[in-house]
Amino acid sequence: SAADGKSLFSQMYITKVDGTKRHAKSFLTDAKAIYDDLEDSIDPVTEQTGKADLDARKTELETLEQAVAANEKQIVDDAKQALVQIDGLLKKDLRKMSEPEVEVMATVRKTMESLLPSLNEINTLEDATRVKSRDLLGTEEKLRHSWARLAPKLDDALYKELTVGDKSLDVVQAALANGKLSTATKELL
Repeated sequence: SAADGKSLFSQMYITKVDGTKRHAKSFLTDAKAIYDDLEDSIDPVTEQTGKADLDARKTELETLEQAVAANEKQIVDDAKQALVQIDGLLKKDLRKMSEPEVEVMATVRKTMESLLPSLNEINTLEDATRVKSRDLLGTEEKLRHSWARLAPKLDDALYKELTVGDKSLDVVQAALANGKLSTATKELL
C-alpha cells in the first residue's frame, strides 16, 4: 500500500489534459500491441539492430506488466481476505462481542477504510472496465455487497456497547452516591 493507505494498483494512472485518468495497464496493453505489429514488420535478416532494440523494449514491457499484475494481485488478495473476515462476522451475533471479535471488527473496519478508497479510485478511471481483471471485478462486487450488509450491524453493535457502557456507568455512580461500594465494584468488574 502507498503512504496514503490506497493500493499502488489504484494509483498507477496518468491524468490527461482533459482531467480524465488512464491506467498504466491500458498503456502497457497498447504498447504490447504496437510492439507486436512492429515485430511482424521487421525483417530479422536485414534489420538485426532494430530487432534487438525491439526485443529489449518488449522485455522491459514484460517486466512492467509483471509489476502491474503483482500490484493488482495484492489488491485482489486484500479484498478476498477482507471478504472472508466480513463473511465470518456476518454469521455472528455482533451484539454479544468477545475481545477477539472486537479486534476482528476493528481490523475489518480499518481494512475497508483503505480498500474502498482504492477501489473507488480505480472506478474513476476512464478505462476501469478494461483495467480490472475478472477476479478483481467479482471480488469487488462481493466485497461491496457483504460490507453493505455488515457495516450497519457493526454500527448497531457499537451503539449497543456504548449504551450498555453508559448504563453501567450510571449504576456505578448511583451505587457510589448511595454508599454501596460492593454494587459499584461488581458493576465495574
